[in-house]
Amino acid sequence: MERHILCNKQPILDDKQKLFSYSYTLEAIGAHDLPPAVWEDEARDLFAELDRTIGLDNLAGKHKCFYRVPNCLLKPETLPNLSDQKKLVIEIDIDILGDKEALTHLKTLRAEGLQLCLRDYKPDEAHDKLLKIVQFVKLNYTVLGDALIEQYRRLQDSHTVIVTHVQDEAQFHALKEQGVKLFQGFYFVNPVTTADKELSANEAAMLQLLAKINSDDTDFEELAKIIRTDVALSHHLLTAINHPSNDLPYHVESIEDAVKLMGLKRLKFWVTMMIMSRAENTPTELLTTALVRGKFMELLAENSEHKREKDSFFLVGLFSTLNAFFHLPMVDLVERLPLAEPLKKALTDLEGDMGRALRIVRDLERGSTDWQSLQFENQDIMTISAHYMTANGWAQQILQNLS
Repeated sequence: MERHILCNKQPILDDKQKLFSYSYTLEAIGAHDLPPAVWEDEARDLFAELDRTIGLDNLAGKHKCFYRVPNCLLKPETLPNLSDQKKLVIEIDIDILGDKEALTHLKTLRAEGLQLCLRDYKPDEAHDKLLKIVQFVKLNYTVLGDALIEQYRRLQDSHTVIVTHVQDEAQFHALKEQGVKLFQGFYFVNPVTTADKELSANEAAMLQLLAKINSDDTDFEELAKIIRTDVALSHHLLTAINHPSNDLPYHVESIEDAVKLMGLKRLKFWVTMMIMSRAENTPTELLTTALVRGKFMELLAENSEHKREKDSFFLVGLFSTLNAFFHLPMVDLVERLPLAEPLKKALTDLEGDMGRALRIVRDLERGSTDWQSLQFENQDIMTISAHYMTANGWAQQILQNLS
């Protein structure tokens, strides 16, 4: 069966780079003007798939869930089922004014306690009319440009305002200095980098440790020694491994127990992840993104002819945000890591199959709807979407274990 829609997600962070919410979007891929019946059938299939894997409830967690779909899906019976439907914030566009049926459904949803968000606001009569019924407003940075701050200040007293399409760290800091409080996008994976930056002592030690742990020459004995010499790391590792969600057959009390249960590769992953979580002045969402990329790329490999390379695919995804952790160009970082040449080329130049998989997940983060750029072998768009949502759910579970 041909699939046409993709479920996508972007984080919304506050000015301290803590997670405020996620924004979910259902978009048509490789097809336009889909009939409402097709949208409804495929949306139902997609949410059923999510429920079988992780569920939108777990993806959203305790946060609000911003939800953007075509007007035909704004009926109460076609909304995703959350344990608390009031966590849903329905996003609307200016074209809602021409759809009487959708406006009627919105009235019902508002009466049930759901909140509304007006996206891509512009200062005109039609948008101002919609301001009366919404609690949130999204301002598109790429559309409003220099006029954005004026509109932000005009609206911030009456609405919760979110600036979208923030592309990089420099834009984030410039907007923050102007008083902006909420930002949407993956700007934090596009850092301001400089080749002549001096690493702090902690950063240098962290990078050296990542290199040591992920070296093929590091066996169990050496890894165990590394862990034991860091009391905090050892305690954190055993606490995370014994998290109830892992459903272990017995309580792990030592590093020896851990390696017997998990194996060397899996244990290296956990230690790597915990070291990355210690990075200074970086948002938790950066680690989330690294985990999502790693798992998504692993799933692509597992469902293709690259099954034997799935560990390498995962590592490329996990390390693809290191430039943002260290504020160094990726080309400088990979030279300090014991990676095979194909992995280095994937990270620096997006070359090879691993590079193509990394490009796909980055395109998904940016909200791409170009099906040609999202294809990986014979996996259809619903499969790609399911991989991405599964990876997001897995990352959330891992982070719960960490905390």
